[in-house]
Amino acid sequence: MKRNVSIAAVFLCGISLLQAQPLRVSDTLKELKMENISVVEKKDTITAAFETSTYRGIYNGIGIAIRHLAAIPEIPTLQLLILDNALPQLCITIPAELIQKYQSGECSLGEVYRNMGMTTSTRTAVNRLKGIKRKENSFGKVDLVVYPSVMLVNNVTYKLYKAALELQPALEMQLWKGASLRMQVSLPIVSNEDGKWDCVRLGFMTLHQDFRLANHWKGYLAGGSFSNDRQGLAAGIGYFSANGRWTVEGGGGITGSSHFYGSEWKMSKWGR
Repeated sequence: MKRNVSIAAVFLCGISLLQAQPLRVSDTLKELKMENISVVEKKDTITAAFETSTYRGIYNGIGIAIRHLAAIPEIPTLQLLILDNALPQLCITIPAELIQKYQSGECSLGEVYRNMGMTTSTRTAVNRLKGIKRKENSFGKVDLVVYPSVMLVNNVTYKLYKAALELQPALEMQLWKGASLRMQVSLPIVSNEDGKWDCVRLGFMTLHQDFRLANHWKGYLAGGSFSNDRQGLAAGIGYFSANGRWTVEGGGGITGSSHFYGSEWKMSKWGR
């Protein structure tokens, strides 16, 4: 009877430990302010998807996540699915043996980076995460981003002909998977030219939809007001290699002019 109780206790402890590891990964990513988190463990591998939009630079955020996840005791192989605008972009695999060497001091974090697997082929990881509930959803959250804009033009080397400095604050929002809305205004700070650069005007006012098509194809659709006083619709498609070293892309659209200077807004037909 005692032996049966002991075996049952060990069995339950083992199950508890297995359930705890995905939870630790999820909690760690949550503490790091990652978004669109989903975690599952299958066949001695923990697959975790997350987005690093809180950090300045996606690769900086990835490095911070790896450093913290690789420090979790008894962690199995990690398969990290990196998202951008909730779309899969990159899959990183860190074998359990490599993590154990890092935790024991046999290798450095730099060696972990050099020896981990990395590919833009994300289908396997995406299939593992099907049906898993997402945490820290970014959809509907609004970011205020301020872009600086500098214009310098000199027709001859000894004289600055045109100069302007602007701030371009924008409200940016993820609407749904792959979709983003951007609403921007241009605020002049310093300018030596009247007209466009001397008045408050609209900047980017766009709705952008990105797609992942199959395993190595991506595409986008966009519409609204763009830079250089343009307005219209644009679309593109591209193919990228599994190692991410080369990409072939093409795009096009239809456009017309759109001017909003002061209180007057002029638009042309979309014919170009």
